Amino acid sequence: MRLRLYRILLVLLPGCFGLLAAHGANALELGLGISLNQHIVQIQNSQDIKQKEAEFHHDWYTTPAFTLVKSPDYFADSRFGWLLELSAGNYRVDEQSDKDGKKHDYKTGLSGIFGHINPIVFYRLGDKYVSGPRGWSAMFGVGYGLSFLAVDGNFVPNLSAVDYEVPEKVEVDNGIGYFLLPAVFTKVNFDKWFLGWFNCFGGQGFEKGDYTYRLIFRTFSAGYVFEL
Repeated sequence: MRLRLYRILLVLLPGCFGLLAAHGANALELGLGISLNQHIVQIQNSQDIKQKEAEFHHDWYTTPAFTLVKSPDYFADSRFGWLLELSAGNYRVDEQSDKDGKKHDYKTGLSGIFGHINPIVFYRLGDKYVSGPRGWSAMFGVGYGLSFLAVDGNFVPNLSAVDYEVPEKVEVDNGIGYFLLPAVFTKVNFDKWFLGWFNCFGGQGFEKGDYTYRLIFRTFSAGYVFEL
């Protein structure tokens, strides 16, 4: 199985407006490092969303990590704030597993592109603005945003695999959809180093014909922050 992701992660925290009050400089920070990623494409029966027809996934793999972060602002004098997470990439997977997780060599595969924009509300422990030696902070957030997914390729639904000696493949031609996507965000800073975790749960997916398509992805990242 081969999956390549060209990912740009752009994280922007809001400027001061409305009920938001700035508590620090508006400097930008550039984070460079490495990320550990996993992507899963799930296919479900549109008539019964609990019935999983097929799943394509890839073992954890690494890519360079790039983040651009604006110095944080918060809601009034609290430790609560919000950020906007944007990402996009492409994928290609060619190993299919059934609803029980067993892999099958059906000569099937899926490929396409994805993107999402996810507003995240967070709470921050430790230093609200990490600067200087031995400063630290930990951010925990949840979000709910809009995702785009394009799917092209073919797969074998579970019922076909059971009923036929030669499984019947379902062709997916330019399946494109938009859907809402929940996410969990965690980031720890110590001095100029960071460690992050981002998990999108797949949301409701989008429907095409008799099937619903969902993308789940998880990312660990670690690196060093440079002030711009």
